[in-house]
Amino acid sequence: MRVVVPPAPPLSAVITTTRTYFPAISSIISRLASSDQLKLKRYLTWRAALPALPLLSTTFNDLHFQFFGKVLSGAAAPPPRATSCVTAVNSLLGFDVGRIYVEKFFSPQQRAAVEDLATRIEQVFGAGLPSWLSAAGRAAALSKLAKVKSKIGYPGEGEWKNYSAYVVVQGRFGATVMGMRAAEQAEDLQKVYTLVNRKEWFMTPQTVNAYYSPSTNDINFPAAILQPPFFSDSYPADMNYGALGMVVGHELTHGFDDDGRRFNGDGQLDPSFWPAADVQAFDARAGCVVNEYNKFKMTFPGGVTMSVNGNLTLGENLADLGGIELAFRALQQHSADRGASPRLVPELSGNQLFFVAFAQGWCGRVRDALAMQRLASDPHSPGPFRVKGPVMNSKAFAQSFGCCSGSSMNPATKCSVWTDP
Repeated sequence: MRVVVPPAPPLSAVITTTRTYFPAISSIISRLASSDQLKLKRYLTWRAALPALPLLSTTFNDLHFQFFGKVLSGAAAPPPRATSCVTAVNSLLGFDVGRIYVEKFFSPQQRAAVEDLATRIEQVFGAGLPSWLSAAGRAAALSKLAKVKSKIGYPGEGEWKNYSAYVVVQGRFGATVMGMRAAEQAEDLQKVYTLVNRKEWFMTPQTVNAYYSPSTNDINFPAAILQPPFFSDSYPADMNYGALGMVVGHELTHGFDDDGRRFNGDGQLDPSFWPAADVQAFDARAGCVVNEYNKFKMTFPGGVTMSVNGNLTLGENLADLGGIELAFRALQQHSADRGASPRLVPELSGNQLFFVAFAQGWCGRVRDALAMQRLASDPHSPGPFRVKGPVMNSKAFAQSFGCCSGSSMNPATKCSVWTDP
């Protein structure tokens, strides 16, 4: 199979986020001995071929798994062949799969309910901007908030990804995958010097995840995360706001975290977007979060202890702290408008159920090898700390469960950035 990739438009400039890297690496390579340069070339060739290993015969597939699956992630056996095939189809033709998913599992009524929840989250964010913001900083934040677009469930009509250039070669899995990847790369190259498509989705509807895009200033919630345990028409509002509301608040807060705050409402990097005094105030409060999460530790077999990297995880931690506070405030607004939900669990108040539903969203089990790998490289904190960090900084949590002042779950000093403590 031969895929013809259309030529990219001529480039007058190249945008890179690492201006110092390429001159530095070129200087290092030029000083290497010829034998070492040869080794480097062989290594780079290996890295280029590496993604193809899972597409080849069992021998190559097993070799790939032995290192990336077993050594790095601690998996005992590779996934069944059927699972690998489904994963490949979902990865390469995801939005066609998404159409089927939406038809079967996501209704217009669910979409409308989530839109109402997201609107309430945005309203309480705007109404509760922190007191440390200056008048100019407050105006900038409100201006950006007004331009945030919420994408719920799936693309609109005429906005779904077109796979007409993708070809399936019967009996040749590797050729099919590589051809489809080439077609996708060709599509990306054609975007050079074209207007940003603000309606484009970067997650398929069947993905259990969500994201904020700083360059388009939108929050995106695929249909699959709008299902239990995060959301259901049959759940009381306490549960929906605790689980899904926190996710919505989390993504919205990303627009104002240590990275998102550098972009204006039109998705442009804008160093003058905020007054310098507000930047300093933000950094001081973010420093509290960094120091707090640096103290979280995990112990593994053999006595190995690793700490959370507060700087690496700062953006996600800020979003978690903001998300839980925004969701709780939005729940209070919802209850004031429509009345409190019927009590679902006799032992728990509505507010307590809110926090339990939030915590359940992060339940999970991770192999030790993978947990250690994530602690070293993942910008997200481990699940237990994605629960403990937000609730120990929440006055509402302490009041709901009667936590003693100064206890581990209700420390005297709390961190907050985009909400007043």
